[in-house]
Amino acid sequence: ATPQGSGPCPSGHYCPPGQLIPCPSRTHCPGVANTEPKPCVPGLYQQEYGQSTCKKCPLGTICPGFARELPEPCPPGFVCDQEGLPIPAKRCPAGHFCLANTLTSDPLSALDTDKLLRASPIRMNPDTFRPLPCLPATFCMEGVMTNKTLEGVFTQPQPCKEGSYCEWGTSDSTLAVEGDVASPMLPCPPGNYCPKGTYIPIPAPRGFFAPGEGNAQAALCLPGSYTHYEGFQKCLVCPAGYECAVDGTFKPLVCRSGTVRSLRDSITCKNCPMGTWNP
Repeated sequence: ATPQGSGPCPSGHYCPPGQLIPCPSRTHCPGVANTEPKPCVPGLYQQEYGQSTCKKCPLGTICPGFARELPEPCPPGFVCDQEGLPIPAKRCPAGHFCLANTLTSDPLSALDTDKLLRASPIRMNPDTFRPLPCLPATFCMEGVMTNKTLEGVFTQPQPCKEGSYCEWGTSDSTLAVEGDVASPMLPCPPGNYCPKGTYIPIPAPRGFFAPGEGNAQAALCLPGSYTHYEGFQKCLVCPAGYECAVDGTFKPLVCRSGTVRSLRDSITCKNCPMGTWNP
């Protein structure tokens, strides 16, 4: 344009007849000879006046819709690990939950926090740049947005399944995969039981047993057997001279005077046969 107001409308401006107006925020005026401003398209924003281009939304943010003045934080449950996103790119990785402005899928990623904060025109929380591990006794599928457990709502942590136990950062997988950032859900070990929501397996109590892996509860020893300590995989046979007459016996009882029991006899002690005695 010339001092007299002639020539093409300059970049960053638009020119209705006889006017020269800076492009407002939310828009841009590329090149020259613009007669009206152009709105920023999804994925871009512009908070300044008189600009010829719009800016890409930085990592950890999104710009949905047209004519954005500022980005908004990546929503909980998602990862925004690219610039210029109109919607979130990825769901939060399994075994973890993602709060607002998560910008990497790697919970161990090395980040230049200061640089990322400077690049964003909105306030960001560096404590939630990375996915956070789900708490023990729970597991998380992809896309979890909080650490508050709510059974049946899979955007929230779930209680660990019966017969399994869950450490920090557990996913719904039962297999360890190389390179996976999550821990697998582990089967309850023999001699222990794991009700729903278990972090540390519970040893089978005295008088009970837990055979093999994956027990959700311990089983009572039947009459004629017992366990005298915790953590047994199978019950012991009641020894000769003692009886284990009830379910869940943990201390065999000595046969009372005048009675006897061998390993081949019935569950309870019997009267001594004729011609014998037991003091």
